[in-house]
Amino acid sequence: MKRIYSRLKESRTPLLGHNQAGSTLPLVQENLSCYGLEAPLVQELATSHDDSIQTIVCTLPRPPADLPGNLHQYLLAVQETVRKDLGRLGPHLKSLGSMGAQVESYHRQIFDCFNHLLQKINDHQSLFILMTWVCQTYLSQEMFGPLLLQDLDVRKNVDLLLLTEWVTNAKNKLLHSVKEDFRASVGRILEMDRTHVDGNNEEACIRFYVDIIQLTERLSTSAGRISSSLVSEVREICFQELLNMLRRYKDEQMELLEKKTKMDEREMTYFLKTLKTCKEIKQHVRTKTADVTRSLLQDIVAVLEPMEAFTLTCVKKMMSKVAKSLLKSYFTGKNKQFFYLIHKVKTCFPNEKWCQDVMEKVVVEIYNIIAHTYLTYLVKVRQNKLTNCWSPNIGQTVTEDAELLHDTISELVPSVDLLNPILKVTELLECDSHDMVLLTMGTLLQEFPLLREDPVLQVALLRWNGLSVWQAREVLEAIPGRRHSTSVLWYCCLA
Repeated sequence: MKRIYSRLKESRTPLLGHNQAGSTLPLVQENLSCYGLEAPLVQELATSHDDSIQTIVCTLPRPPADLPGNLHQYLLAVQETVRKDLGRLGPHLKSLGSMGAQVESYHRQIFDCFNHLLQKINDHQSLFILMTWVCQTYLSQEMFGPLLLQDLDVRKNVDLLLLTEWVTNAKNKLLHSVKEDFRASVGRILEMDRTHVDGNNEEACIRFYVDIIQLTERLSTSAGRISSSLVSEVREICFQELLNMLRRYKDEQMELLEKKTKMDEREMTYFLKTLKTCKEIKQHVRTKTADVTRSLLQDIVAVLEPMEAFTLTCVKKMMSKVAKSLLKSYFTGKNKQFFYLIHKVKTCFPNEKWCQDVMEKVVVEIYNIIAHTYLTYLVKVRQNKLTNCWSPNIGQTVTEDAELLHDTISELVPSVDLLNPILKVTELLECDSHDMVLLTMGTLLQEFPLLREDPVLQVALLRWNGLSVWQAREVLEAIPGRRHSTSVLWYCCLA
């Protein structure tokens, strides 16, 4: 077979050449102006030196100048041209005597066009369109329907090695383009987040992770139209670039959060935004375990979890400072309004739906911190002094404070079933037997983790309630499952 390529004049674009006798089979010339394309790029194929064998010419349209913007329309034009070319030649193909070679040559000319397109296209969107068309539409019944009805299955004459080679080259170029484009896109997303660092509306707070997830899913969906294995390769590339970006994001965020922790303005929106971002990205990658290597997912989570922990630590540090400042004043009589602390807690947190899930964890932690700080300052003041400062009924004042704090926290996170450890203090005051003290203290330690981890406060609380050091020790050591304190601790309590 000898292949000769030439461009024919627009006025003469035959589908079949001349035989020895000079006869000509029907010619086909399609009007492609409806696609906004240039005149056809014609390739002529001479099949052999045997003059009795006819020549098939592929009349594919020339690709437009703005190929990425018109690729879909161009492929429709190619599809229409191929269908009509081969459809009209269908009755004559069997009479050619070498139908398989003729159709195979026609397919080769089409792949020359595909190779030309592949060289001109560089963006991932156009590459997805081209690969999807070649893998799904080309060789489909939609493409060659008329010939299939004539019992001429021209699909079997495609050179599968040629097709495989083209798909491999296209896939490699696509994956490289996805990598470069995804890296540039997440870079722009990160830069956008930097420029809106002080934004506190919902859009500014969720844009970062929403844009990342949507970008990843859009690329994966496009890959899924071609092949499920391509989805895995695309996700792997995206998640690797995501990991690289998150490492930079983590360093920047931790530095920024540290600065915000030291500010006098106690506003929690940015901290909640960071926690929400970590949670959503971590949740997203964990749903893709079937498509991405386990080690890569673990690496992403290993970046996000320390950032979550650091953010929560910053929040706890800030609120602990606020609680200590206001409760110290409250228990020394300089400020008799517990409401000041409650108001401060309420104004720190936004009343927004987008952060309710992460607020639950944060607010519960803060509730425990405030309760622990409250009890720490409470036991430092003798009851007779509190009687003078507050009222003769200390239990009633503690109950009112506990209920006010509990109601405030419940208002912030209504979906959380909160315990009220401060109320147990009033129950301790009312205990009139060793067994009742033991039962109440055991319940308090079970429900209040910060007290459970603070043996000094445990002893101080029982001592404040009127027990001697030895009685307090007896009660605590009788509580099942409690970690026993060292002799050094008891020595400190005696001192």
